Formats: sequence, structure tokens, C-alpha cells
Amino acid sequence: MTNDSDDAERADRGDAVGPLALACGVLAGVFLLIPVIGDLIAATPAVAALALGAVGIIRHERGRSRRIALAAIGAILGALVLGAIGILFVASLAQAHP
Repeated sequence: MTNDSDDAERADRGDAVGPLALACGVLAGVFLLIPVIGDLIAATPAVAALALGAVGIIRHERGRSRRIALAAIGAILGALVLGAIGILFVASLAQAHP
């Protein structure tokens, strides 16, 4: 038999995924600003932000996490950075082959 404090304690342990997703998303955005190699460096934390954000959202839907905002923002930042990397890649290909 579990009580409410045990459930709250388990939910608090799962809330670390959202802040990690947000941190990875912000880090990816900062790395994207580095000239020449920034898009290569930013890809890894952007994928991590997207994956951690998805995990945080799934954990919230299953009731194992109480907060969803940070996970969602991290996933959105990761997706935006990956989109920007794609745009920069296509632009560099178009410039190389006129």
C-alpha cells in the first residue's frame, strides 16, 4: 500500500528530465552561433534535447512526472536547432553548386 508522499517522491525524481532537456536545447542554440563549425557541434545537444524532451513528455503523460513545460520547451528548442542546421546545410550546398 502506497501513500501520497511516496507517489510525490517518485514524481520528483522524474522531474530532472525536463531541466536537462532545456539545458541541452539552450546549449545547442549557443553552439549554433559559433561560425563555421557551430552546426556540427550543435547537432549532438540538439538531438539530446529532443530525446530528453520526448522522454519528459511521455513521463508526464504516464503520471510519473508532474511538470511538462521545461521538457516541452527543451524539445522545441532541439527541433528548432535541428531545423536551422538543416537550413544551413541546404544553403551551403546551394552556394557550393550554383
